[in-house]
Amino acid sequence: MVVTIVAILAGVVVVNFVDSAGQRRVQAEAERLALAVELARGESVRRNEVWGLTVDDQEYGFVRHDAQGRWEEAAEPEFRFHRAEVTLRIEGRAGRSAPNGPQVAIFPNGETTPFTVLVSADAAGQDVAWNVTTDGIGRTLVRPAGEVAATADP
Repeated sequence: MVVTIVAILAGVVVVNFVDSAGQRRVQAEAERLALAVELARGESVRRNEVWGLTVDDQEYGFVRHDAQGRWEEAAEPEFRFHRAEVTLRIEGRAGRSAPNGPQVAIFPNGETTPFTVLVSADAAGQDVAWNVTTDGIGRTLVRPAGEVAATADP
């Protein structure tokens, strides 16, 4: 009887530990993305250039609008495309501003296209999920996905 109880408790601990590691991984990636957006916003202001954020299923990175009107990948290591080990999905009003352009524009005055990126452990976003979001003027925030949805409803 004691062995059975110990085995059940050990199973619960292992499941919670694995789930907790997945939660931390998703949250860390969401925080990394939010920090990168804030850094890019600062560079856009400092250089007086239009920058952009491109988000795909498992990758994101920054581009700059050059003098010839083309988007080019940012050369600095902190802004290069980053392959995430989580699923990314951009939501909200963000959309490609031009063919082959980024979904999010970052302007030299510090404003951005309002956006929300769902960062989740699975493609459906049903598992552990965090939102990286901004209204375009304020700072880029990281919140649990359920919390953002609850505050968005009237």
